[in-house]
This record gives sequence, C-alpha cells and structure tokens, in this order.
Amino acid sequence: MESPLSKKQKTFVNRDEEFSQTEESLDVTRASRSRTPRKLVLGSPDKRFAFSQPVTSSSSNVPYLQPLKSELSSSRGRVYSQSPPRSPTRSPTRKLELIQLSPTKKTRLESQKTEQARSLTQPIERLCIDRLSLHNFKSYAGTQVVGPFHSSFSAVVGPNGSGKSNVIDSLLFVFGFRANKMRQGKLSDLIHKSEAHPSLESCHVEIFFQYVQDEPDGKTSVRQDRPGLVVMRRAFKNNTSKYYVNGKESSYTQVTELLRKEGIDLDHKRFLILQGEVESIAQMKPKAEKESDDGLLEYLEDIIGTAKYKPLIEQTLVQMEQLNDVCQEKENRYEIVEREKSSLESGKDEALEFLEKEKKLTILRSELLQHKLWKNSFKSTNTQEKINTLEEKLAAERAKYTEHKKEIKQLELKAKSLNESASGLRENESILASEKRTWDRDRVSLEEKLKNITQKKAKAEKTHHTTVNSINTTQAKLEELLKDQALYENELGELNKSLVVEKSKLDEIKISLRGKTGTISAQIGEIEQELEPWNAKLQEKRSQIKLEETKISVLKESLAKVAEEISKTENSISDNRKRVAEQRQAIIFLEKEHTDIQRQIIIGQTECDNASNKMKEMKAVLTAHRQRSLDAKSSLSTFENKNKVLSALLRLQRSGRISGFHGRLGDLGTIDDKYDVAISTACPRLDDVVVETVECGQQCIEHLRKNKLGYARFILLDKLRSFNINPIQTPNNVPRLFDLVHPIDNKFKNAFYSVLRDTLVAKDLNEANRVAYGKQRFRVVTLDGKLIDLSGTMSGGGNHKASGMMKSERPNTDVSFTAEEVHRIDEELTERERNFKIATDTLHEMEDALQRLKDREPEIETEISKKKMEIDSLLSEIKLCEDRTAGLKKEQKLNESSDDILTEANSRLDTLKTECKQLEDEMKSKKNKVKELQEQIMKIGGTKLQIQGSLVDSIGQRISIALGKQKRDKTAIKRAESDLKRYEKQANQLSADIDQCTNELESIKGLVSSSANKIYELEASIDKLQKEIEEIEEKVREVERLIEEKSKDGQDFAVFEVDVNNQLEKLNDLLRHIEKDGHDLSKQLESLKIRDVTATLQTLNKLLLSEGKAENEIDRQDSQTGHQAPSRVHSMDIDTVENHTDNELISSQIEDQMDVDEPEGIDSSSSDLPNLSEAQLEEMDIEEVELEIGQLNDFVENAYADIEVLEEYTKRLVDFQARKLELNKSVEQRDSVRRNCDNLRKRRLDEFMNGFNTISMTLKEMYQMITMGGNAELELVDSLDPFSEGVLFSVMPPKKSWRNISNLSGGEKTLSSLALVFALHKYKPTPLYVMDEIDAALDFRNVSIVANYIKERTKNAQFIVISLRNNMFELAQQLVGIYKNKNMTKSVALQNKDLINRS
Repeated sequence: MESPLSKKQKTFVNRDEEFSQTEESLDVTRASRSRTPRKLVLGSPDKRFAFSQPVTSSSSNVPYLQPLKSELSSSRGRVYSQSPPRSPTRSPTRKLELIQLSPTKKTRLESQKTEQARSLTQPIERLCIDRLSLHNFKSYAGTQVVGPFHSSFSAVVGPNGSGKSNVIDSLLFVFGFRANKMRQGKLSDLIHKSEAHPSLESCHVEIFFQYVQDEPDGKTSVRQDRPGLVVMRRAFKNNTSKYYVNGKESSYTQVTELLRKEGIDLDHKRFLILQGEVESIAQMKPKAEKESDDGLLEYLEDIIGTAKYKPLIEQTLVQMEQLNDVCQEKENRYEIVEREKSSLESGKDEALEFLEKEKKLTILRSELLQHKLWKNSFKSTNTQEKINTLEEKLAAERAKYTEHKKEIKQLELKAKSLNESASGLRENESILASEKRTWDRDRVSLEEKLKNITQKKAKAEKTHHTTVNSINTTQAKLEELLKDQALYENELGELNKSLVVEKSKLDEIKISLRGKTGTISAQIGEIEQELEPWNAKLQEKRSQIKLEETKISVLKESLAKVAEEISKTENSISDNRKRVAEQRQAIIFLEKEHTDIQRQIIIGQTECDNASNKMKEMKAVLTAHRQRSLDAKSSLSTFENKNKVLSALLRLQRSGRISGFHGRLGDLGTIDDKYDVAISTACPRLDDVVVETVECGQQCIEHLRKNKLGYARFILLDKLRSFNINPIQTPNNVPRLFDLVHPIDNKFKNAFYSVLRDTLVAKDLNEANRVAYGKQRFRVVTLDGKLIDLSGTMSGGGNHKASGMMKSERPNTDVSFTAEEVHRIDEELTERERNFKIATDTLHEMEDALQRLKDREPEIETEISKKKMEIDSLLSEIKLCEDRTAGLKKEQKLNESSDDILTEANSRLDTLKTECKQLEDEMKSKKNKVKELQEQIMKIGGTKLQIQGSLVDSIGQRISIALGKQKRDKTAIKRAESDLKRYEKQANQLSADIDQCTNELESIKGLVSSSANKIYELEASIDKLQKEIEEIEEKVREVERLIEEKSKDGQDFAVFEVDVNNQLEKLNDLLRHIEKDGHDLSKQLESLKIRDVTATLQTLNKLLLSEGKAENEIDRQDSQTGHQAPSRVHSMDIDTVENHTDNELISSQIEDQMDVDEPEGIDSSSSDLPNLSEAQLEEMDIEEVELEIGQLNDFVENAYADIEVLEEYTKRLVDFQARKLELNKSVEQRDSVRRNCDNLRKRRLDEFMNGFNTISMTLKEMYQMITMGGNAELELVDSLDPFSEGVLFSVMPPKKSWRNISNLSGGEKTLSSLALVFALHKYKPTPLYVMDEIDAALDFRNVSIVANYIKERTKNAQFIVISLRNNMFELAQQLVGIYKNKNMTKSVALQNKDLINRS
C-alpha cells in the first residue's frame, strides 16, 4: 500500500528543490569571492552557509527519495482511505513531512524478482545442526543426544518443566552467551546437580553441524564431500570455560568468527527468539535515545550494513571543526610575515644594484688584464707544445723502429711454417680425391648395372604377368568349351528321343495312309535303301573335311606366331645395335672433351697462379694505401672531433687566457701496448681533463659553455688529497694497473691514482677470479677486457673492446694531414680499390671457370663409365635376343617340315571336297526323286502329314546344327590345350629369369651401399682437410698483412731524426725568453676578487623559484579540482608580480653552477671571475673598456648601500614561504576531510535506502500473507534525513485501520514481529533459527498459518521451534521429544512419517 502525500506536501516539493538550488549557488558565490581561506567553523550560529557543511549533504539527495513529476501528477486523482499514523515527534511546521516511497515499488519488485530468480536457479549451500550432545548440562545428566534435527523444520515438544528451554540454553552456551542469558547467575550453575549426581566437576555441550545443499527443484541433500563441523564448550566449577572446534582447543573469538563466516547472525541474534521475546522486536523505538540503547533504525542499519559509516562520519566532522580553527590561526600568522617581507623590498633592490655594479667593475678589470696576458702567453704556449710534440715523436719513432724489425722477422718465420703445413695437407687431399674418383666410377658402373637388371626384371615381370593372364583366359575358355560339350550331348540326346517319337508318329500317319500311298512309300523305301550307303559315305567325307580344316588352321597359327616373334626379336636387335653405335660415338666425343679439359686445366691453373701473385702484390699496395688513408682520417678526425674540446682549450692556453691547463689525462702518461685494452676497459676516465686549480677549471668550463663546444670532466690537482701510492702486496704478485703507468711528471701520479685506485691486471679470467674473490676483494681487469668489480659484478664479452685510451708513446697533437691531403688520398684509394675490384672479379671469374673445368673432368669420366656400362648392357641384351632368335628360327625350321604336311592336308581337303561333291551329285537325282514322292505323299496325306513331316525335318536340322557346333568346339578345345601347354612353359621360364634378376639386384645393391659409404667417408676426410687448409691460408694471409704493415713503418727514420734535433734547439731558446714576460701579469690577475655573497643570492634565488613553482602548482590543482568542490577557496590570492620581478633580477645576477669534477668540500661559487675566450679577447676594444672602468669606479666610491639587508630579506622570505606552505597544507587537508565526509554520507544514505526499500516491501508481503489481508509498513519519520528521527513500524490488521505496534493485541504484536523476522530473513538469510514458544499468544488459525509458512516458504534455513501447539509441531518433519525422569531430562527423536508420506 502506498503512503500518500497531502496536497500541501506535494506543493512544497518543487519549492524545496528551488530553495536547495538557490542555497547551493549562494554558497558557491561566497566561496569564490573569498580572497583568503577564511573557512567558517562548523556549527557557528552566525554563519549560515558554512563551507564545511556543503550542499552535497543528505539534504542534497532529496530528489533520490522523491517521486517523479509524472508520478506526482498521476497520483492527484487517487483516493486514499487510510494512511499510517503520524509520528508524535513529527514537527507540524515542516515544509515536507513525508516522502512517497511507493513510486519505487516497481523497482523494488523487479529487484526482488531478480533475486528470487537467481536463488532459484542456483544450488545454495548452508550450515545446519545435525544433533546436540549434552553432558551434565543443567537438567541433562550424563551424555544425552538431542536430535537428529531436520535440515528445514524441527519441533521440540514436551511438558512444562521437562527441559525444553534447556535445549536453547545449550545452544546459547556454545555460542558464547553469558550465564544470565541462560537464566543462571554464573557458569558453574550450568553443571547438572541432582541426588544421583550431587557434585560434578564440569559440563559440556557439543553441536554437530553438517553442510546441506538446497537444489533449485526444492530438494535438500547432505554434502557428503564436505566434513562436518563440531563445536564444543566446556564449563568448569571455577566459572571458567574452554572452546573446542573439531576436537581441537580454540577460543571464543575464533568460534564466533567461524560461525559468522557460515552466516549465523551472532551480532543481531536474529536466529534466536526466546520465550516471551517475540513481541520485543516489533516494539523497538524508532531510534535509540542513548548510545547504549538499540532502536529500530539502529537494528536495520546493522542488518543492512550502514552502521559502519556512522563513527566515520562523526570522526570526520570533529576533524573539520579542528581544521577550521587551525586554518584561521595560520592565516593570521601568514599576513604578519607578509607585511614584514614587503617592508624590506626597497633596501634589497638598492643592495642588488650596488653588487651588480661592483661585480661588473671587477670583471672589466679582469678582462683587461686577461687581454694583456693573452698576448704575452700565446707565444709561450705554442712554443712549449711544439717542443713536447717533437720530443715525443722522436722517442716514439725510435722505439717503434726497433720493435718493428723484431716483429717482421718473427712473422716471416711463422708464414713459412704455415705454408709447409698447407702443402702437406694439399698432398693428402689430392690422394683422397683420386681414391674418391675411383670409387665414384665403380659406384656409377654398379648403378648402371643395377638399372639394366631392374629394367630386365621389370620387362620379364610384365611378360610373365601377360602370360599368366593368357593362361587364365585359356583355362577359362577351355572350361567353358567343356561345359558346352556336355550341353551339346544332352541336347543331342533329347533331340534324338524327340526324333524317334516324331518319326513313330509320322510312321503311324503313313501306315494310316498305306492304302493310298503304299506304292509311293514302297518306292521311297527302295530309293532310301539305295541311298543309305551313299549317305554314310557322304557323312564320313564331311567329317574328314572338318578334321583337315582344323589341322590346317592350327598349323597356320603356329607358323604365324613364330614368324611374329622372330620379327620382334630382330627389330630389338637392330635398335640396340643402333644405340650401341650412338653410345660409342658419344664416348669418342667425351674422351676428346676430357683431353681438351685436361689441357685447359693446366693452362688455367698457370694463369690463375700468376694472377693470384699479382693480386697479392696489388693487395699489399692497396692495404698500405688503405692504412695510410685510415691514419690520415683518424688523425684529422681525432683533431677535429675527439680533440675538439682539447684543441679549443689548447688554443685558449696558447692565447694566454688560462694557465695551469695540462691536457687529457691519458696523454699525460704511457703504458705498455699489451695493457691498452685492460686500462681502456678499467678506466674510462682517462678522457678527463687535468688542470692545476679550480679557477682554471671554471674558466675552461665557461669557455666551453659560451662557445657550445661540448662537455668535459676536469680533475683539479690543487684540490686532490694526497693518496698513499706506495706499492701494495697483491695476490699471486699480480701487477697493479697504477704501477704500470709511467706519468710524464710525478705531480700527475695522484690524478692517475684517483681514477685507477688499486685495480689489478690478470692474464685471463681464471686468474682474475682467483685474485678478485680472495680474502680481500680487489677490482680486477683481464688483458682481453673482462672486468670484475669490487661488488662482485662481472662485465665483458661482445665484439667491441675498448682500446686506444693510453699508448706506449705520447701522441702527437699536431695535425699531420690536411683535409685536401686526406681527400687526395681517398681519391687515390678509390681508384686503387676500383682497379683491385676489377682484378678480383676477373680472378674470381678465372677461378670459377677453372673450378668448372675441374668439376667437369670427373663428370666426364663418370659419363664415359656410364656409357660403357650401357654399351655392355646393350650388348648383353643383343646376345640374349640373338639366342632367342636362333631358338625361334630352329622352331621355324622344324615347322617348315609341317609345310609339306600343310600342303598334303590342303590337297587331301581338296580331294575330299571333290569326292563329297561327286557323291552329292550322284545322290542328287535320287534325292530329288524321293523329294517328289514325299511331296505326293504329303499332298495325299493332307495337312496333318505335312505338319508332322515338317516337324521331323526340323528336329533333324537341329540335330545337324548341334553336331556341327560340337565338332567346332572339339577343334577349339584341342587348340586351347595346345596354347595352354605353350603358355605354361613360357611362364616357368620367365619365373626363373625373375628370380635370377632378383638375386643379382640384391648383390649389386649391397656393393652400391658399401661404395656410397666409402665415398661418404672420403668426402668427410676431404672436407676436413679443406677446412684445415683454408684456416692455414687465412692465417698466412693475416701474417702477410701484418708483415706489410710493419715493413712500411721503418722508412725514412734517419732523416726524420736529424730534422727533429735541429728544431728542438731553436725552440728551447725561444721559450725561456717568453716565460719571463707573463709572470707579472698573472700575479695582477690573481689579486682580483668579487665580493662573496653567492650563498645569500643563491638561497634567495631558490626561494623565489620555489615560490613561483608553488603558485603554478596551486593554480593547476585548483583547475583540476574546481569542478569537484564548488566551495573550494584559493589558499593564496596575493599579488606576486613583485616577487617574480625580483626572481628574474636575481636569476640574471647569479651565474650557472659549473660542472667541475672535484672532491667534497670544494664549492664552485658564482663569484669567480669569468675567463674570456680567444675570440672575445681578439674582439675586445681596449679604449672602451678603460672608459667604462672609470665610470663604474666613480659610482662605487660615491654610492651607499646596506649589503646586510639581503640576509634579513632572505630570512623573512624563508619564513613567508614556510607560513604559506603550512596554510596551504591545512586548507587542503580540511577540504579532503570535507569531501570524505560528503562521500561517506552519500554512501550511507544510498545503501540504507536500497536495503530499507527491499525490507519494507518484503515486510508488506509477509504481513499480508500471514494475516490473510492485512498490511504493514516501515516508515521514515523524517524522509529528508532518514537518520535524524528513525523508523516507525506501522501495521493495519485485517478489517482494521492503521495502528502503531503499541496499540495492538498480544497476538497481533507476535504476528507483526514474525512478519518482520521473516522479511529480514528474506533480505539477509541466516541458516539457523531457534524459537521458543513463539505461538503462545496466537490462536489456532494463526498458529497454523505461521507453521505452514515455516514449513513451505523457509526451506533455505533450519527452524528449530519449541512449541506445545499440535498444529505447529504436527507440520515439522522431525519431532524431538523432551521428558523428565527422576529429575533428569531425557530426549527421543521421531520422524513425522505421516507428514512425509502425505508430501
């Protein structure tokens, strides 16, 4: 039933919405106008629109509870006869009293149906009680088993005082309730006490749980795959107790947590309704009056799960009040510090201007002195560099010349040894190749033989197959002919019988006509008697004719077959002889080609050898030229690229603008060439630049930065601490890398040690592992570039190895090649490479052609061998054909004698035909006479005689036809028997030939397999020798290349040595004269210093920069979060233009930090004088500089400025930023707390209303079902804020009006409470319910309704009901009877079979 809204309430709905929107816009406007974070304290009476109470509170969520406008308009026409009673605490002046909840009915019904459908389609597993075991508990003495209980509905029955309620007490005892809940004062009172058992020590109760599964079809089954759960509690006389789970000791906390996980509601105790407590559920107050009380609102919040938000919301409100006070206090402090800082701005600007003028004056004086010093020192630097370069070059050339001579001799000996080894391997390769060719020829011969025999076998098998088919065909034909003979015999017998019968009939007709035809018959008889011997002779002659014709036919066929076989064999012989002639002609051509190839191979090998020698000469020249080009490019590139920084700094030194520059660290010492890779790998800092002082390093860095020349790392000799560089004891006396370095001056030893330390050099990785991981850890590098660090990490591998960072001789820094020379050398190299490529391609073509000829030679030999084998095979086949032809001709000769027989047979056949014709002619007249007489008889005898005569003649004709066929088939049988014998003889001969071929094939295949294996072994050996030869040849080429490289370096050494000595004498005289002039200028320059206020200026600059970044960060955060919190106020709104101006001014005065590699404790400040570059010194106008120096000097002498004010301003700025940061943090913290509070309120309201709507709807259904037409509703006292006034439980019993619970009768209260219990069960099921006499106040009808509901509608939970009403326990599936005997309670379990049978 819907809760109606009055017209006045509906009118105020829209007004409240407009009012809330106006209030929200007003809050946002005020928040945006606030200049500083003046956040108001929550709850202050004079501040209506406190930002800590934003519009996103519960009041802003009113539209969620209000009906849609369409629903409001549609509900105006409805008439509500009744409505729930108004709350007595409800204010009559509220604009909006109730919120109509019924528009959400559709949504609630849909969600309810969805949940029911989901639960009905999925099996549900739950926990239920199987039985109880009570040992000495209250009235139960000894061990008493109560149960088993049904998984759905069980009833406990028994008389009053028998101990039924003790069953529930036992459950409470195990679930951890106190003794007073079990109607006892202490735990020891729970121990049984009777006359038989006056003093027991303890009692315990065990609950045996089992898992059951509710199927979608309504059936419930016990989960046999899951073990049961046994929970026990034992109480002792000393009022202590222990818990056990599955026999293991546990604790109260663990037991309750376990039961909560299984769904038993121990928090709200919904599963337990004790005697007399059923009405208390519905009689709860709408809201608890005290914290310790429990009202209906709190009860529902606990079940829905929103009670957890309440302490969190209260905590955030307290935090917001505290943070508001903190923000106000910090804002006051911030404004005080800001005023103090502003008062020092003018003094700060004057001090900065004075420092700027003073610094500029000192810098101009420094530039003037640098210009003078540059002119004087430029010559000194250039002269010294030339001297050092010439000395290093001379020493290097001497050492190189001696070393190269030794190396060349060793390389020549090595090349000779390698060539001898290659020659021996080539001889072995030639022997193996010859042996392989022999085996190849044998293999080819065997393969050809195998091929011919295979063809012969295939041909014989084909012929044999044809012969077998002929035999089968002939046999089948012979069988068919014999069958036909039997048929002919049968047919003749039947025809003869018919002839006798028909003749007898004819004779009877004739006898009957004897009187008329007697004379004619007598004449016919006489004539036939005369013709009888002639007929016998004629028949005999005809038989002889047939026999002779058969003989002639057989002879002709035999002669034709022999002649055909002879023709085929002679044609085969002719074809094979032609092929033999062709193969012999091909052999002649191949032998001629073989001779030509052998001659061409000799010529080609000679030409290739000559070309190869010329290629070696060209390669040597090309290699020398290529090396020269590489050296030229390397020298030019090193000077222009790698030494770009060094060359720039050297020019700076030569110009006299810096002093104390020594150059690259790797160039200030030497090391043996074999340690080049090791030191280049272990010490990449050999590229560092060494300078004498910090000032020199700073000047170098400034010069590189201004001219954008690159980056360099500097080592400051005057700031390096003194290291202990004495020799150390190393494992296995492995050398220390530092000890192998020879510095050009001892003052550089500290610099080398600072980058090398105690790094050791090992020969290989095994020795490095032994040394590095000993008792003392060392950093070790191997000669091939593998490095083990002190931390134990290892590096190495790859194709690239570091090298060239330090040489055995000092490098020459002068450019030995110009760009034009390098270009000319490259052009010459390109031309030589092009010619060398053409020559190489030509040589490769020659070698390819020669290789093709060499490959062709064994191919020709193989082809010749194949041809010869094929000729042999053809000759063998010709011989076989000739033998076959001879045999056929013999057979033909034998058949020639049969020609006479054929002639005689033909003559006999002609004679027999002539005689047969004579007999026929002689008998013709008499036969005609008989025929005429018979016609007369026929005419006399009439139709019957004619018909019978025709029948006899017909049978006679058929007998004649059958005899003719029989004779013809006899002739065919003889011919078939003859062919069968011949075919069988031929098949036997072919089988023998096939067996012979098969044996020969097996033998030849074995020989072919052994030949192939031998050839494979020889090929493997040849390949191995070829690889060894190629490796040796590669080594020889490498040695020859090294010899070429070494040989060219020893030329023109003597001339070079004389020239260098003459140049050195002249340069030394010049250098001594130049050094004296630059000494005085250097002293004047060193005396100039800039006032050291760098630390103060740097601190001030950092503070101003950090302030600017903080402002930008605040603006960025405000822009990101502005749409989320409309009441947010900017933490700072002050003008920062002046601060930014000061920031830019001071930043321009403070110079960038210099990147100098120096030890800790050395401060590279910006107060050092700049060093001008060579270009700047050249462009300097001396007169203009001197005039400007005079003007600045006048200003400095007459100006007055307090420099100390900068320190005071810096302190105030530090304090200002600290206060500002604190204020911003506090405001942000307060805003975060406020947003969290709003979020918690919204989540609490949303979750509560969802659960409340579902429970209210379910309650309505439950009450209507239980009361058969009543109505019940949960109503919010204050729908705008559900948590302010609580929840009312109103019911409308059937045929009555809405009433409060307190106004109901006892039975009505019970029904209302049960409806609420069942509604909560449907919303949040618990697997177990225990109820003690809940039906005490109900009448018979309502007891039946409640019992039927428990039985039918709550099958997803276990109900254990104690009842004395038969219409309650009669519907239970299981009955547990409780009775008392001798002051001790007993129990018995019965199954309600009547109910089960009915169901």
